[in-house]
Amino acid sequence: MNGNPLRMFVENRAEELMANGIFADHVRDGRLVVRMCWTSSSAISFAELILLREAATPTSVILNCTSDPEELRTPIERILSRAGSKERWHVALAIPDMTTWLLAEPKFAESETEARAKGSPATKADVAVRFKEWAQQPGNHFNRDEVSRKNEEFEALNRFVEQHLSAPASA
Repeated sequence: MNGNPLRMFVENRAEELMANGIFADHVRDGRLVVRMCWTSSSAISFAELILLREAATPTSVILNCTSDPEELRTPIERILSRAGSKERWHVALAIPDMTTWLLAEPKFAESETEARAKGSPATKADVAVRFKEWAQQPGNHFNRDEVSRKNEEFEALNRFVEQHLSAPASA
């Protein structure tokens, strides 16, 4: 990787909190920047813009998906492929949303089960805030390898991120 951080575009604030927590180590060291875009269309547009303007910047888009994944993925990939080579970008679809990935992480899932048993709300925004708080506690970190074993879509995203960020870590 060159000096440009990997860019990750997400739909809204809850997804921004989740992505920042999931990839906290890369965010902290400045190799990954998560940007909240408010809508899926703007996330796609920002990714396309980065690919067109910053040729060396790897870019990913994470979108929630409540419909047929391939119906959503195909037009997005068509747009991004016009802006840059497939090696430079990745589209990850969280089905139905990113809380699926959070709940695949055993330690967070246990914490979330306890919170819900105490009557905490289970909206995506509430889960995102609890995840942010959980991830900031000493000793807690999101186990990307474990979640990769449980979710193919996450595994592909994690592989893309690691592939593009591994060079500085080994240098």
